[in-house]
Parts: sequence; structure tokens; C-alpha cells
Amino acid sequence: VEPFINEYVSKLEGTVSGDVNITGKLTEPDLNGFVTFDKARFKINYLGSIYQTSSTINISKNELAFRNFRLFDEERE
Repeated sequence: VEPFINEYVSKLEGTVSGDVNITGKLTEPDLNGFVTFDKARFKINYLGSIYQTSSTINISKNELAFRNFRLFDEERE
């Protein structure tokens, strides 16, 4: 993933896991599942800030759900 996003995000650390099922047409894919970040750290290049999270993103048709998603800066604020 890093080669595709390194213009925007760098210094990727931690673990990302999940289960995403892709169905439907190639021109209209339907994604369902989740992606979990465990002790993930990354730098938003534009801001120059490093953030960390241990949260989950739920994925369903037309929705990325960030319920209870917690993102902290380096000082845990």
C-alpha cells in the first residue's frame, strides 16, 4: 500500500488486518467487511504530524463506518 499513498502518508508502522469480500460487477464493486488497525502509526505529510490508532473500520455497501474509531496524536490527545 505504501507506494500508492506515500505522497500523503509516510512512516507507516503497526499491523493492519481484516476481511473484505468483493462482489458485484467490475464497474460497480460491492465491498463488505472490516479493516482493523493494531498499534498503527503514520505521519500525515501535509500536517507533519504523527498519529496512532488501534481501531476498526467497517465496510459495507456505500459506507465506511468509523464508529468508535479513535485517532491520537503523538501526545495521546
